[in-house]
Amino acid sequence: MNKNLISRKIITIIAVIIVFIMTAWGGVSFFLERKTLYSSINETANRTTERLSDSLVFPMWNLDDEQVDKILLSEMADRNFTAISVMDKSGLLHTSWIRIAEGKIIHAPEKALLRDAEKESFLGLKKEIFKGNENLGTIELYVTDYYLKQHFWNTVAKIGLQTMLIIGLLVPLLFIFFNKYIVQRIANIINGIEELKNRNYAVSIDIAGNDELSDIAININNMAKAIKEREQQLISLQQYLSNIVGSMPSMLISVNPGGVIKHWNANAAQSSGIDASEAIGKNLWELLPAFKNYWEHFERAIETNSHVYIPREALNIAGEKYFNISIFPLTASKGIVFMLNDITEIERKDEQVRHMQKANMLGTLAGGLA
Repeated sequence: MNKNLISRKIITIIAVIIVFIMTAWGGVSFFLERKTLYSSINETANRTTERLSDSLVFPMWNLDDEQVDKILLSEMADRNFTAISVMDKSGLLHTSWIRIAEGKIIHAPEKALLRDAEKESFLGLKKEIFKGNENLGTIELYVTDYYLKQHFWNTVAKIGLQTMLIIGLLVPLLFIFFNKYIVQRIANIINGIEELKNRNYAVSIDIAGNDELSDIAININNMAKAIKEREQQLISLQQYLSNIVGSMPSMLISVNPGGVIKHWNANAAQSSGIDASEAIGKNLWELLPAFKNYWEHFERAIETNSHVYIPREALNIAGEKYFNISIFPLTASKGIVFMLNDITEIERKDEQVRHMQKANMLGTLAGGLA
C-alpha cells in the first residue's frame, strides 16, 4: 500500500478546505471593509463640504482670496481628495486646487485641469456658500478611490499570504499527524489482512488508541485467532478422518471425473503393492488396467449420482483376488470413490466347501453303486 498517497490525498483535501475557508473569510472581510471604508470616505467628504461652506463665508465676503486658498489647501491634506474648487455665484471658477498623478498639490486656475480631476474621481459633491440669504458661491469637492483600491488589493495580498503561511505551517504538521496516528495504523491493518490472505493466522495487529481503527484491529485479531483455532480443528478432524480411512480393511480409492487418483488408502497400497505417493495424481485406468472393466459403472455413477454395487468380482491386482466393489459419487467434489472389500479368503473357503461337498456327493454315489 502506498501510504504516502493516502497522506497526500488527506492533506490535499484539508488544504483545499483551508483555502476555501480563508477565501470565504477574506471575501466577506473584503466586502465588509469596502463598504465601511466607502461609507467613511463619503461621510468625510460630506463633513468637509459642510465645514468648507461655513469656513469660507467670511473670506469670500471679504474677498480674501489668500485665506480662501489657505483653507482649501489645508483640506487637500486628505489624500483621497483629488480637487477642491470654489465657483462664484455666477458659476465661474474662482479658485481651485488639484492633486496631480505624482501626489503633488497644485493651484489650478483653469477649469480644464479641474475637469481632468473630475474624470478621475468616483465621487463629486457640491455645496453652496451663503451669508444670510445671499449666495456667495459653490464648493466642489472631488474624491478618488485610488488609495482605497490599493488598500483592498493589499488586503487581498495579505489574505493570500496568510493562507499560504497557514498552509505552509499546517501541511507538514498534518502530514506528520495523519501519517503517525492514521495512515500508519491503516497500513498495519492492511499488512495484517495481507498476512491473513497468506494463511498466517498467527498475525497480531498492534492496537493503539481507542477509536474506530483500534476496533477494526481488535476485530481482525479476534478473527485471526478464530480462524487459527478453526484451522487447528480442521487439521485435527482431517487427521482423524485420515486415520479412519487409513485404518479401514477395505481398499479406498477416490478419483476425479477424469479418473485421476486423489486418495489412496493404506489398504489400497498394501493390496496393490503401489505406494500412495506413486499412485496419487496418476490415472486409475493406466495405473491399474483391470479397473477399465468398470468404466461404464464409473460413468453411470457420475451421470445418475447413484451408488453401484458389484459383488464377488475377480480382479487381478497383485494376483487374482475377489472383491465386493462399491462405486459411489462424491457430491461436493464431483468425484467417485471405489471401495473394494477383499473377500478372497471367503471365496477360497467357499471353494473348498464346494469341493468337499462334491467329494461327499461322489462318495455317497459310489457307495450306493457298490
